[in-house]
Parts: sequence; C-alpha cells; structure tokens
Amino acid sequence: MIIHLNMIAMLRINIVSLIKKPKLLYILTNIICWGDKVNMNGPEFVQSAFRQLRREYEADLTGLTQEQLAWSPGDEANPIGAIHWHCMRILDGGIHRITGTPNIFERDGWQKRLRLDDAAAGSLLSDDTKGITKELSISDTNEYGKQVWDELTEYLATLTDEELDRPVDPANPRRTVAQSLSYFSLQHVGWHLGEIKYIRGLQGINATHG
Repeated sequence: MIIHLNMIAMLRINIVSLIKKPKLLYILTNIICWGDKVNMNGPEFVQSAFRQLRREYEADLTGLTQEQLAWSPGDEANPIGAIHWHCMRILDGGIHRITGTPNIFERDGWQKRLRLDDAAAGSLLSDDTKGITKELSISDTNEYGKQVWDELTEYLATLTDEELDRPVDPANPRRTVAQSLSYFSLQHVGWHLGEIKYIRGLQGINATHG
C-alpha cells in the first residue's frame, strides 16, 4: 500500500497536535500504519511511523553500487550518496540532542576513521559533502547508517506521552521532543527519501516497496 509512504511529511502533519486528537490518530493509524496495530497512542504511532520510514529508506539504499550512489542528474544536483550521508548526520545529531548525549559521529571517531576534513564532515548538503560520496566506501556509509537507525530505534522504544511533551531545551519550551522528531527527523528524512526515489528512477532502477 503506497499511500502510507511518508504521509506525515507530505501532509505536514504535526505530531504534537496529532497525539492530542485521538479520533484523527485512529483514522491515520488505519491508513498509514499498514501491517501494524491500530488504535495506537501517541508514542506507538511515532514508533510505527519511524519503523515504516526506516523500512522504506533502507530498501531504497540496499543493493546500490558505488557508481549509483555517486551518480548525479546534473552538476547542481545531489547524488543519492550525499543525500544519504546528510540524512544520517541529521538523524544522528537530532536524536542525540534530544537525549543530551554525544552523537555517534563524534563519539565513535567517524571523522578520523573516514579521514574527513571539517568541511566534508559536516551535516549540510554542500559541494564538500557531495564530493566525499565518491570516496566513502559503501560498507562504511552502511555501517554508520545502521548504527544511527539502531540507536534511534532504541530511543523510540522508550517513548512516553510525557517524553513527547518534554522541551528539548528548557530555554525554548515550545520545541518539544515531539516537534523535534516530527520535523528534523520524520518529515526531513521523508522529504529526502522522495529525492532518493526520484534519482533511482532517473537511473532506471526499479522502484522498491519496503
């Protein structure tokens, strides 16, 4: 069922308001969370949405060659490898800002391990990060990506209603965990997943359904 794919990102649905509306939550869980339980609470809905995002995301990355990851439709366009790198760096930084712990990239010495200068090690999409796509091995990027997804999944398993309402930064009480997960993680990666699918199609790579 394709309609569920990144529904939250496409409709710009805010998790914060969604979990306060049980009837809407029930309807969307029946539409979006295909194969998962329905009649979910807020944390369960967030967990299901990320579970399906990861399933779809990893399906679109699996089996791609180094050349396919580095291929770009134009000089100004980003290849799949650069988009993937950007998404994992954003997820890594975002989830560890929420938990208040060092991110994986810094904690485990990935910059030194991959021999990246400060510009190439950044999380933003730029000429620097686009260039490293041709240099990083598939095994390294896949290993880092799996570690990011795994630690995100571990955190999501601990979610409660109280945690979703918790301000990530007490100085900015409006930026809650739910808002951070909604925009910087779920919607953001969902948008880029659409780009990945489009670039796959331009290369003649068959569509996947995670």
